[in-house]
Amino acid sequence: MTTILDLIELSKWAGQRFDLVQAGGGNSSFKTDDNQMFIKASGISLSEVSTSNGFVTVDLVPLRKGLTKLHKQQETLDKKALEAAAEELLAKVKTATNVARPSIETFLHAYLETYAMHTHGIVVNTIACRKNWRETFEQIFPESLCVSYKTPGIELALELDLQVSAYIKEKGKKPSIIFLQNHGLIVSAPTAAEVKFLTEEVTIKLEQFLNITNNTYRLTSVISENIHNVFGASKVSYLSNDAGLRELIINAKPLFFQRPFTPDTLVYCGVRLLVLNDFDDADTLTKYKENFTEIPRVIICRDLIFFIADSVRKAREIEEVLKFHLAVLVINVTQNIQPQDIQFLEEEELNYLAKWDAEKYRQAV
Repeated sequence: MTTILDLIELSKWAGQRFDLVQAGGGNSSFKTDDNQMFIKASGISLSEVSTSNGFVTVDLVPLRKGLTKLHKQQETLDKKALEAAAEELLAKVKTATNVARPSIETFLHAYLETYAMHTHGIVVNTIACRKNWRETFEQIFPESLCVSYKTPGIELALELDLQVSAYIKEKGKKPSIIFLQNHGLIVSAPTAAEVKFLTEEVTIKLEQFLNITNNTYRLTSVISENIHNVFGASKVSYLSNDAGLRELIINAKPLFFQRPFTPDTLVYCGVRLLVLNDFDDADTLTKYKENFTEIPRVIICRDLIFFIADSVRKAREIEEVLKFHLAVLVINVTQNIQPQDIQFLEEEELNYLAKWDAEKYRQAV
């Protein structure tokens, strides 16, 4: 059974991976049996979506009819006029009453399978920006469709429609893997699980072709799944690439485990950092749950630092606060002020702050 929950899981899976999407980039969609399409809202990160946030619904029947009309008008309208007509169409087919704007690629998703996801992968774009991009992709993925560069939005969607129609005539089916020149990857399939599998398969094959590995980013998925299994919560894991933090975890690891000296460190980074023996170490997570009854915000495993939150944006906030905490300690140490000479917050105060509704609300916003 296909559901919006599958789309949310798929979106968060990709959204926590820097090697697949960055900032608010990428988009995802799901088509219902009654011709409604859920599409990620513009400006929302894939990692931020939920049942109540991040998606806009559009009516597929008038959307596709409108796109057919725009095909006919394309030769008579200039670029700006075509985009204006597309915006007018988008406003008409949007069924939700909220103010969120559908993704710029809503038109593109109209031509795809039940589930679709567009990502801006590092390895995909390493090839997609080369002059021999088409030959390379077709050599590695002979069943894929390669679409030459068009301005994102209506121009790209209309070009994709032409290319998909030609592909169907030749192959008798829709393409599952579509490469966009200077842009990224589209994967669409009847189920979210297939989209996830194919996106990962493309990524791994291209890493092998380029003789590189971004495997550390995949570890975010392992940790997120482990947290879900132990705590029953859907969180994203964000792998820190901060050079300063990476240096400190190697050369000054004990500083990471000093008690907070300011409320923000407790509120954002949690009661304790957690060190895992391995990325799928469920036993250590379970013990943490028994001791602290909350999900760890910062996890260290094999000297990699992961921040756990509802979205990548919130995870980066935790990263900033931890950097602040460590920066203060480092300055003190370099001036011969040792941890025993610092007034850290007492355990009683930490316990109180951990339950303080005002700070919990501020951190959650």
